Amino acid sequence: MPQQQDARLNERLFGRGVAGFGGCVIWTGGLTQGGYGKIRAFGRHTTPHVAAYTLMVGPVPKGLELDHTCHTRDTSCPGGNACLHRRCFNPFHLEPVTGQVNTLRSPRTVTGENARREVCVNGHALTEENTHSRTDGHRRCKECRRLAYDAQVAAPARPPVREKCFQGHPFTEDNIYRRGAVITCRTCANASKAAWRERKRAERSGAPTCCGRAMRRDGTQWVCGKCRGWNDTGRAALVLVPALVEEVTV
Repeated sequence: MPQQQDARLNERLFGRGVAGFGGCVIWTGGLTQGGYGKIRAFGRHTTPHVAAYTLMVGPVPKGLELDHTCHTRDTSCPGGNACLHRRCFNPFHLEPVTGQVNTLRSPRTVTGENARREVCVNGHALTEENTHSRTDGHRRCKECRRLAYDAQVAAPARPPVREKCFQGHPFTEDNIYRRGAVITCRTCANASKAAWRERKRAERSGAPTCCGRAMRRDGTQWVCGKCRGWNDTGRAALVLVPALVEEVTV
């Protein structure tokens, strides 16, 4: 039974194949949107080159895909969906490789062209000493990176766009932090650090906080040194002291 199925598949495959350039066997049946052939074989929809390779050589190893070596050799092929090599199902023109190798081998993909380049866009040689390879496979020219860093360091500092921060502190040279293009108010940053230290100190001492700072003990009550609010339990809602209420209502 399997031999009869293989014979029928062989007849279906090569009954729709015609001889092409360089020994290719071109599929003349239906095509996918990507320009590959389509056929139903082994109980599923697949492409003719995968079906022919599985029938005559064996299953494609897991994690690999078939590379058309005829396309790699043909430097005159424009590539794209109209490429005839995508329809070739000659098993001798197919090789199982990883997806990365298949992309790098192609003479028409941007990734393949960049991988074969010997100089960068600025004309520096992409030698082993002058190339930084990232974990994702991209290459960067070390000389270009050095020149870009030197230009950034030598560039004059740009004046701040605003003259004051949101709290009204002036953006003077002794009152700002520069982190690249980001300008931070030194006074606000120090106040934020002080408030953070005060909150941590309050957490360690068990005192409640108000206005971003620890409240101080005044007899049996906790009093905020900024808004003069008080809290007698550390858990109840803050209320204004009577003296402040009188000042507001007068």
